[in-house]
Amino acid sequence: MTTSCCLALKVGNLRALVDVGMGAAIRTFELETPAGIRPVLAAPCSASSDVGQSALFPMAPFANRVRNNRLKIAGREIRLRPNTDDPLCLHGWAWQREWQVEQYAPELCKLRLRLRAHGYDLTLNYEMHLSETALNLTLGAINESTAPAPVGLGLHPYFPRSPNTKISFAAAKVWPDGPGHLPSGSRPISDRDDYSKAQSLPADWRNECYSGWTGQARILQPNLQYDLEMSASGADVLMFYADPALECFALEPQTHISGETHTDSGGLRVLAPGQETEMGLTLSVRSRAPHITQQVGYVPN
Repeated sequence: MTTSCCLALKVGNLRALVDVGMGAAIRTFELETPAGIRPVLAAPCSASSDVGQSALFPMAPFANRVRNNRLKIAGREIRLRPNTDDPLCLHGWAWQREWQVEQYAPELCKLRLRLRAHGYDLTLNYEMHLSETALNLTLGAINESTAPAPVGLGLHPYFPRSPNTKISFAAAKVWPDGPGHLPSGSRPISDRDDYSKAQSLPADWRNECYSGWTGQARILQPNLQYDLEMSASGADVLMFYADPALECFALEPQTHISGETHTDSGGLRVLAPGQETEMGLTLSVRSRAPHITQQVGYVPN
């Protein structure tokens, strides 16, 4: 990994810091308020050398883990090596590479990476646009090789966690965590894992994949005086990770089910030579008024 090179984005009361040299990771995404700075994204820790501990990073050419560390590319089985302390190859390699800056301004940055690794030859394009109300991300991949290539994309954001944080999203099925942190199959959504209505974060550890996701999620942050609307395109799978020992949690939009790195239904998409695929994510921030319901004489609408 190369030396960090950070780009600052700022529009209105929103600001973000992008580490181009360290996997195009977003180190911070914050809201400025009269009462102080509020984190919209939250890194698990402040270790500047660990992209996996950053607030948000891209996943390509697959998201999460590869079952048995094996992929089939152009009819050949590729045996992968672990790229972290985890025994399975994790999150692809885009987050472990230095990206090139194609365009930069206070409200946007466009990054590019030529990824040649383990049988792949891809051009990855990553665009970040900041407005006064939202951060818009687009991650795309082009197959530059002369043979078909299986590709999956994902974005891995962490969000602040407090006792009053609530989340909501709707999906068709849940894929519970199994051996090696891979799902062993799917089942209908039960009361335990139903977030179609706003719910507090669970008190126990979760690492579950949801398929048939609508592409919409909401995060209510009354302690931080804002709500967050999350909207994804080109991604109908959502990974939910929550550890009660951490002051953050993850909702990860991705294009395929975790561990399903085959090319059948729910797995990677096969790109023909020259073909492109992309996904998008918008994080919209809506400020709340200060909590005043305890004042005498106040009657809520």
